[in-house]
Amino acid sequence: MPLSTITETGRRGWGVLGYRIVRFRGRYYTPRRYMRYMHLSDMTGAVFESIPADPNEYQQWLGSMRAEYAAKESALETHVHTIRDGVKPDSSQYEEFETIPSELPQINERFVREPRFYIINLDQEILTLEWGIHWKLGNLPRSKCLYNRDFSVIMYPCDYIIRLDMCPEEYLASPALELPKPNWAIEHDFRRVTPKTDLVEARKAFLTCILV
Repeated sequence: MPLSTITETGRRGWGVLGYRIVRFRGRYYTPRRYMRYMHLSDMTGAVFESIPADPNEYQQWLGSMRAEYAAKESALETHVHTIRDGVKPDSSQYEEFETIPSELPQINERFVREPRFYIINLDQEILTLEWGIHWKLGNLPRSKCLYNRDFSVIMYPCDYIIRLDMCPEEYLASPALELPKPNWAIEHDFRRVTPKTDLVEARKAFLTCILV
């Protein structure tokens, strides 16, 4: 199934609209066309089912997806981002996307009412819904009942949260980067000194400011 779009026919009404965005090497690839489903759980299930559950098949899928977007990245670098005399950027290289892939996803919402966003992060292997729910791309919950109940609690309008009593933590991921361990060692030579005066009095502070 092409990653750029998932469609469903034979249903009436707008239902739920959504974008399926891909993140590769720090850039977001946003398709022009959106998904349309009657329910959020149906759309989520379609996204989940497009990603293989078998570990071996998943690794093959991940490799093919990275290769596909590496080729897209190379084409954009060659035909769009490279400036050459007498050669204009080839806009056909990004016709399938909402805009040129960048480090921030850009969405044209003029014709889409309250769209939902799915981000397939090929860098960190994370699937994100609505910027706040993060699943492990290689270990998604496969029970429709399970991920359908995940959205049963809504704290704020149009904001979805995960209930850990419904969706085990083994399926969830975090896109946060690990902070490096602090290194308190001072890399340059130094020696301790004992001050001969202080800057408590205003006169001393004034003279120090002038003499520095």
